[in-house]
Order: sequence, then structure tokens, then C-alpha cells
Amino acid sequence: MSDFLSQDDIDALLGLTSDDASPTINKGEIATNILNMYIEHVKSVANTNLGRPVNVEINYVDTVNTAVIIEKIGAKYLLIDAPYSGGCNGNMRCIISKDSVGIMSDYMIGGDGTAPYSDDCKDAMTEFFGQISGAFATELGAKMGSSVSADSSAIMDSAGGEVLDGDITAFCYISIDGSEPIIVLISPDDMLIEALAPKEVPQSSGSSGSSNSSSSAQAFGGGGMAAMGTGGAPINIFSSKAPKINVDMLLDVELEVTIELGKTNIAIKKVLDLAPGALVELDRFAGEPVDLLVNNKVVAKGEVVVIDENFGVRIISLVSPEERIRSLK
Repeated sequence: MSDFLSQDDIDALLGLTSDDASPTINKGEIATNILNMYIEHVKSVANTNLGRPVNVEINYVDTVNTAVIIEKIGAKYLLIDAPYSGGCNGNMRCIISKDSVGIMSDYMIGGDGTAPYSDDCKDAMTEFFGQISGAFATELGAKMGSSVSADSSAIMDSAGGEVLDGDITAFCYISIDGSEPIIVLISPDDMLIEALAPKEVPQSSGSSGSSNSSSSAQAFGGGGMAAMGTGGAPINIFSSKAPKINVDMLLDVELEVTIELGKTNIAIKKVLDLAPGALVELDRFAGEPVDLLVNNKVVAKGEVVVIDENFGVRIISLVSPEERIRSLK
């Protein structure tokens, strides 16, 4: 198999001929645009969580089968299947060797990247790709103009690679400072590609042009997804003039914040014996910082203060990425 899949090859694999393949819209271009957008979030999350400079780039794009996966990744790997719903439905799938997972997981908890793979590494990958999925869904929803949700990812152990058979896949390098490049395969499934495929939308009655011109394409094809602009002209949402992610749309989302002073385990008998004046000893020393949890995950530590006769917490430190990983267990 060649190291590159030309556009003609992609058209042939998709069953398109020179007569029916659109010069501006096709599945190959849609998949490539999805992959380019996704890779940027992989790079951002990797630089945030691995504690050292990271570069992520697509080496080439091709179709895969189980034999290619074993050749490039090895027989021992994790397949992360990240589903999306809402504004579009589909899955992004990533395959990475267990050795590489061990390296990345060790960096995430402040190590030097030499720790071997263990089952605990799955928790690290859940956190890592969960962050990627959330950021990707937010950008995708903002570009499409409708909410897209990142659902819980499934992680399969050395299995499931056959779901990528024949799919357009990016062969990527994750280059971590101080380590050999890590190979990861990333592929959008057909459902996600089709969800972002061209859709005919009617022009407004006040738009310019003849009355017979009643529709305009909206798609990821032709270098990016097209949205209707002034007078029905398509806008490439991947261009520098495309609308950027509107973070303000998230600012009104309410989250549950809990302050945890401490906890302990006691027998049911002792619970039944509790009465006014009884003491319950916690697992935290006097003067030790309390935990601030958002949606049941520890994000910061602080000290208890009194503000106008109300209790409050003064933040004294934020939780490191490795502690966030441990909180998932």
C-alpha cells in the first residue's frame, strides 16, 4: 500500500467516478477537514497534560484494515471510540499502542515517560481523550450553529480494530519532547462524515439571483463546511474569516460546586448509634486544605474562611493533571 492516498484514489474507494464526483464536495475532503480540526485539539490537550512541549501532525492519510493496524501499531493497542450526538451524530476513533499509552500516562502524572503500561493507564486515556472530545464538540457545534454533545467514550483493549476496515484514516505522529514519536491512527466514521456532508438549503426570498435558483450547498467539502452568507453565498467555516468558537455560550452553564471537609467509613451499627453530641472523626488533619469539587471532581484546594457570617473557601491551589487522573479511579 502506498504512503499516500490521492484524491482520485479516495474517489474510487468511495465509488465515485469522474462524472459524479463533485469538484468541490466529496467524502475525502470532508474527512480531511474533520481530521485537521480534530488534530488541533489533540495538540492542545497534549501540551496541557503531558508537561512538556508536544507537536502533533498528520504524516499521511490512507485507508486501513486490521493487518495495517498491527503493522503500524502492533497487536497490543487501545481503541478509543468517541461518539457525538445532537447537531451531528457519529464517532471519532483513535488507535494507539499500549506501550505508547504507558509513556503518555506516565507523563500525565509527572513521570519521565518510562513507566510500563498498566490497566490504570485506561483512566488516563479516558481523561485525555475526554478533553479532546469536549473541545472538538464545542468547536464543531459553534461552526455548525447547533449544539453537539460529546458522549462517553468506549475503550477497547486490543480489539475492535476491524471497525476501521476501509475507513479514511490519518496516520499521525505525536512528538513529545524527550521521546520517540508516537504513532496514533485517527478516523471519523462514515456516519460522522455523512452528518457533515452537503445539504441543500433554500435561499431567502430576498436574496439576489433568479427565482429558479432555490438552493445552495452547505457542506464540509471544498476545503471546509459551507454556511450561508449574505445573498446565499457559501462561507468556508475553516477559513480565517470563519466565525470562531464563542466561549460565551458556555458561561451561563451552571455547575454543582461542593466543598468536602473530609470523609470516613463507619459501620451501620455506629450510624444507628449517632445522637446529638456524637463525634465523627474524618480522614483529614486539622488545618489541612479542604477539597473543592465541580461535578464531583476535585479541581482545587482551599482554606475555610468566614465572609459576612457565611462560610466560604479561599482557593490556595489548583489540582494538577495527575491528581485529576487519580480522582477518576
